[in-house]
Amino acid sequence: MAFLLPTRKRLPAVRRFLRSLREMGIATPGYILVNQIELDREKHAYETLDLPKDWKVVGVPAEQDTCMFNALRYAWKALGADTWPWVGLVTDDLIPGTPGWDTS
Repeated sequence: MAFLLPTRKRLPAVRRFLRSLREMGIATPGYILVNQIELDREKHAYETLDLPKDWKVVGVPAEQDTCMFNALRYAWKALGADTWPWVGLVTDDLIPGTPGWDTS
């Protein structure tokens, strides 16, 4: 089980979302799905994100990232999400405001 966060060209929103996750005590793993070209271009910015425990940044091949759902389809196969008990979809404009929201 994990959350999938597709994003594109929205680093400030991703930072705000991650800060909120940490403040609310996120316990569930997650993957930030980023267009590989953007990830290569913004390598330092993504490498220095303050990720919660068990969160990772994953590059999505550019040809797969023409839309959010193509990024999710790629991640579904690449990460083996079809074997997880559940998959959560979150977006970078969410701001969780309830402690323990991911496990309650």
